Formats: sequence, structure tokens, C-alpha cells
Amino acid sequence: MFMPQFFTNQEFRFDDQNEQPLGSYPAPEQLSVDHNKYQSPVHQYPNAELHPPDLQSNPEPEPPSPLVHEPQSQLNDLLQGPQCGDEFMHRDITFTGYGVPRYMQWDLGAAEAPQAENAEQQPVPGVVNEHQALLLAPASTPAPNNVEAESSESLDSDSEDDQTIPVELTRAEVLSIKEKAKNELRCIMLQKEGVAPTREKRAKTVKKALKVGRIAVVGHVKYTPFETQKVKEEMVSWMSSIRCLFKECAIYNIQKDLSLRLPIEQQGAEVPHKKRLVPTLLQSLDFLHKFAYDDSGTLVCYPLEAEWFVNMIVDVIFLNGLHPYVNVENFDSVFGLAGAAAYNALSCFKKGTYKNVDASAEQFCDPYGRVIALIKLIRSDDTKRARLMWLCNLIIMCGRELIGIL
Repeated sequence: MFMPQFFTNQEFRFDDQNEQPLGSYPAPEQLSVDHNKYQSPVHQYPNAELHPPDLQSNPEPEPPSPLVHEPQSQLNDLLQGPQCGDEFMHRDITFTGYGVPRYMQWDLGAAEAPQAENAEQQPVPGVVNEHQALLLAPASTPAPNNVEAESSESLDSDSEDDQTIPVELTRAEVLSIKEKAKNELRCIMLQKEGVAPTREKRAKTVKKALKVGRIAVVGHVKYTPFETQKVKEEMVSWMSSIRCLFKECAIYNIQKDLSLRLPIEQQGAEVPHKKRLVPTLLQSLDFLHKFAYDDSGTLVCYPLEAEWFVNMIVDVIFLNGLHPYVNVENFDSVFGLAGAAAYNALSCFKKGTYKNVDASAEQFCDPYGRVIALIKLIRSDDTKRARLMWLCNLIIMCGRELIGIL
């Protein structure tokens, strides 16, 4: 069967003077082609076998080695093709035009393609492998890697084109988002973490709350950012206002319940009295506990059950509308906030007279952590844990009775 040979730039030698290729093949202008006479060899001689031309004058060219062994200069020549014009000739048949690639492997039935030496893969008749595809590709055809890169770039550009225009939030939507973010902050502070220990953690909490509020109002859409520094500061101030609710209530409760205020007849002695008492109270958290004697006459401590402390929690949670945001089965954050507020309120009278101590997260952080650590110890004991759960249910029942919820 007929099979055109593969040529490289080493198989054509040119005469520098006449600029003609040397060898057994005539130049294109020396051919005399009669298309009626030279029909397809298969039609003219159906029983004859086709053989390649006699290449006695020129040694048989070696087939190209795999692409990975080609030098760069030789690979460039292979990609450009033989420098003998735009025609590929075999005997008297000339393939011209733009539709015929130079190095093409034709499927002529049972004929097998020539195999390169040391080839890593046997070519399948009629199938062009990757090595041949690179050799057969015209100069304008990109390499496979380039094709993949271009396709990925086009995909990215398409995805960018498909993106919707950011939604410009209205003033009413922003207000609604901030309200829902405040509700989320209530839940976080009263259920999960009452006081964030660091600025980064507080900023993360604010960001999460704003995201929850935005999704609740406009959904998962691309939007024009509204989280300005002013909005973030407003959320931080809202978190501070919750701490202030506990502190304001604690200031009024500790005056009588912790015996800071003396009878009116002893007004002159109140300042030195507070200077002696308050530092002693701040040495521990005993002012949050209830102490009572049991039947055997032993003094027993009931953690976090001081009557004034429980009443303060009931008043703050239920009189300020915070009860929908608490977890009935877990009052840890509520106890922590209330205990930190009481400690902060006591600190205002450390010098005997009132001097405000800011209800900031930095001031609340240490006492809040001490209360939470105490609760963890309580939960490690089955008896004390059951007593703590009873206390939580008691606070809920007292609060519902206070505001008339059955």
C-alpha cells in the first residue's frame, strides 16, 4: 500500500547558486501533470501494489525520533516544515492548497504507519497521537497546554460576565440588617460568649452578626459593602450597652445587699467603711454565693445563689426584654456577665467614694473568666451540676412570673 514518507529539514539540500534542492526529485516547475492520465493509482491499477519512489540516489531518511529528544532548533524546523514551497510532492501527484497539512498520516486501509525508533508508544493506524499532533499542527494552532490555558481564561471571563451587578442596599435595608445583627449579638453574648477576650475576637463577632443580619434581609446576593467603620463601632457600642444593663442594676443592689451603705445616722463613717470592706470583697467571688448552715450545723456554700445576685439576673433579663435570647438549659454566659458586672460595680467604690470604672470588655474580661472557670468546676460534679440546673429553672420561673408569662 502507498504511504508518503516523513521528511525533515536534513533531507533537503539546496544548491546555493541555483537555489534548487539536490536529489532525485524534480523541481515543481519541471513536472508535467496530466490529470486525466495520472488518475489515482488505485483506480488506474486496481491490482497493483504501490511502492514508495526509488531513493537510491538519496539514503533512506530516518524517521523522526520522539519529541522529547529533538533539539530546539530541529523542533522549530519540524514545526515550520521543509523550505521547498507550499507543495508536498510524491511522484507525479502534487498536493497543493491550504486544506492539506504538511506532515499528515493517511489511513489507507491495512497499511501500517512507519514507526519511529525507540518510540515509547505504538501508533494506531488512522489515529494521530499527541506527538504527531504537535508535528502536524499548523503554525497558527496553539499547543495543547496553550489551548487549555485559553479555555480556562475564557471560562473565567465568562464567569465574570455572568456575575450580577452588586445590589445597592437601601437605607431601610441597612437599618433592618443592623437590627437583626443586634439580635444576633444578644444571642451570642447571652448564650455563647458574654465577653470576647481580644479585639480581634470582638471584630470577628461583629462581622459574623452583620453577615447573619444581611443574609436574613437580602439573602445570598452580591452587594455593595455597607459595613463602614461607623457601623462596626455602632455594633461594638451595642455590646457595651448590654454590659451596662447588668452594671447599672448591680450598683443599686450592692449598696444594701453587700452592706456598703451604713444607716443614715452613721453617714460620716461610710467612706472609711467602704475603703475597708470593698477591697476585702474583691479578693474572691464569695459575694456571689449563698452561705447557710445545714441541719448538722455545718456552714455550706451554694455557688452563685446569693439572693441579691439571683434577683439582679431576673430583673436584667426579664425587665429589659432579653429573655427570648437566653438558653434555658445553659445560663453560663448570663452568670458570667452578671458576676463581672457586680465585680465592676464594687470596683467603683474601692477608694471609699464612687469613681466610675468603664464597663468595657477589657474591664469585664478578667472577672467574667473567673466566673466561667467556677461554673466549669461546678459542672464537673454531678450533685453541684444538678443544683445549678435547678437554679437556672428557678430564674426562668421567677422571671416569667414577674412579667406575667405563664
